[in-house]
Amino acid sequence: MRADGNALVRPVNPSAECGASSLEVDFDPDTCMGGLGTNEEIPIVNGSFLARYRMGPALVPGRPPLASEVNAAKGLRSSSASTHMKTSTTSTVLPCTPETFWAAFLDESYLSALYLAELEYRAFAVIEIGETSRKLRIVPKMSLPAPVARLIGESFAYEEHGTLDRARSEWTWRMVQPSNLDPKSKPRKDVVTMHGTVRVEVAGDGHCRRTDDFCIEAKMFGLGGLIESSVEKELRRARAKEYAFLTRWVEVGRTG
Repeated sequence: MRADGNALVRPVNPSAECGASSLEVDFDPDTCMGGLGTNEEIPIVNGSFLARYRMGPALVPGRPPLASEVNAAKGLRSSSASTHMKTSTTSTVLPCTPETFWAAFLDESYLSALYLAELEYRAFAVIEIGETSRKLRIVPKMSLPAPVARLIGESFAYEEHGTLDRARSEWTWRMVQPSNLDPKSKPRKDVVTMHGTVRVEVAGDGHCRRTDDFCIEAKMFGLGGLIESSVEKELRRARAKEYAFLTRWVEVGRTG
């Protein structure tokens, strides 16, 4: 088993149907505790494998798989390709107008202070920034469960691309795979992706309400829920610190 959750299994007849001596398949480390734990060959039927570890009917050595077992294998193949998705919302009232908020949000000095000093991220850089858009390169500092940390890696990096619709006072952003990855890093582009919006509304008395909606998609069979929950927890923690930091920032008048 590889760290990315895939394993190689051998077909009973290497020349039949799959046409190779091995086949890469989605693998559930929760089920098999990090490996197949057996030297038995696993039958391949129409490009799908029949794993007795995850299916009700046991396979009987010496006979062809039953139709029900073939159908179960096809279902397993289909489910392993599915993705998970989790949405979450955070909101707070800030002591500034929407105009002041967006001025800070698109201020490079504010962003550097937020990501490097306040959030203590491993690395941060502004790739592009304008009046209604920005592109950031981020290497976050996260506290993750061991299985998720092994998949994502300590040097996990991504770009955040976003645009502002001033008429709607809404920011739309998405996670993008970095174009200049460190060769030693683990891209893990197939493990997790994120996108979301930031809406800012007048709240009266010189205040505004910021509402963050974000979506996390985990693309790892068997670990999707754990990845989603872990990343959501880190995002919510970062948002809470950002809200407090922005409040201090505008209260000392660093942006107008």
